[in-house]
Amino acid sequence: MTQYKFTIIVPTKNRADTLYWTLKTCVEQQYENLDILVSDNFSTDNTKDVALGFKDARIKYINTGAAISMSGNWEFALSHVQEGYVTFLGDDDAFLPGAITGINKIVNETNCDAVNAACIEYNWPDHLNPLHKNKMFFIKNSIETNPDVHDILLKVLHCEMPYSTLPWLYKGFVSVALLRKIKEVSKLFFNSRNPDVYSAIAVANAIQKGKFYYSKTPFAINGASSHSNGASHSAKSKNAGAVEFNSDLNIPFHKDLITCTSFPVYVYESYLQVKDAGLLKAENAELIKLDEVLEKAMELAQYTDKSMHQKLQKAILEIGSKNNIDDHKMASIIKKYPNKNMLARFANKAKNRYFSNVMQINMDDYNVKNVYDAAYIADKIVKKEINPSSAKAIATIAGDIKTIFKSK
Repeated sequence: MTQYKFTIIVPTKNRADTLYWTLKTCVEQQYENLDILVSDNFSTDNTKDVALGFKDARIKYINTGAAISMSGNWEFALSHVQEGYVTFLGDDDAFLPGAITGINKIVNETNCDAVNAACIEYNWPDHLNPLHKNKMFFIKNSIETNPDVHDILLKVLHCEMPYSTLPWLYKGFVSVALLRKIKEVSKLFFNSRNPDVYSAIAVANAIQKGKFYYSKTPFAINGASSHSNGASHSAKSKNAGAVEFNSDLNIPFHKDLITCTSFPVYVYESYLQVKDAGLLKAENAELIKLDEVLEKAMELAQYTDKSMHQKLQKAILEIGSKNNIDDHKMASIIKKYPNKNMLARFANKAKNRYFSNVMQINMDDYNVKNVYDAAYIADKIVKKEINPSSAKAIATIAGDIKTIFKSK
């Protein structure tokens, strides 16, 4: 069996505390033809010492030399990769034991250009939401191992599937040869301030039919600590240690939109940026219209807090006006989706087919303190060496929330 070259890029900035545990899951991969590239965005903490302290020849440390944007750091790091397959791993994320060996086996058997799998979600003990601290979530789905990427992209744009189900660079591996072909057209690879989302849309438009493999077995953990962009984005109080989604000032948000805290808008923004970069296939040119995006944004905003709902409502109206969408249509969208409370949010998740196959596990039961510990417990659960007694379906969580509110 060929041992392909794999590169794990870990972009980071001032998060040495979580970075250590993330890198520990990488250096314990029993795979030699591996580079672990730590791309330091001009940190002022002991990031370099943590990276080089492992004394593992597979770890390469690079530094941007000045503070740059998140997408700029990703682009900088990607320019140092010349062959094989590459992925980006967040500095509070993890790979499960044996992940790279397993991915190499998939590449050997399928000759694919991209590999992805459902991520296990893990919230660190310092997660900003007290209800989710030290919880792990397993998400089951029905995606085929050789899915139709066009079909997935259509569903992603309509928010019927998460963008993480596409072939992408964030904990999914893509061949460097394919990325090189994309860059021949677009010059830079990352043309959006949301590099993970952009990579999903860009790769989905470039990959040939039959060249994408979706693993039924998870091989990575999406960690959410107090540092995380996603955790900060969704929490009521922003954490100063997290890099805001919208701080990436080197790449302007798409001219037809305005920055707002809405995942449907973020996905559509990357879709437009891919189009402007000349990468959008003809078959994908009219998969969704802007008014559909704005309606979906308001539909999801029902379950945010009142302040966020009001801000998004204002932003959606501004985007509609900017693009000359009929005022009556916009008023109808706003009226259709009033703000609802937390219980309604979880009840909605319980009915949603995507959330109906989610299993939550309390990691306190296993004395888990970080994403490294979580990776080893997750691996045992995947291999059925552990049958977690505390596991519960997401459908029961609404009842838990109700109990908590009543006790206050």
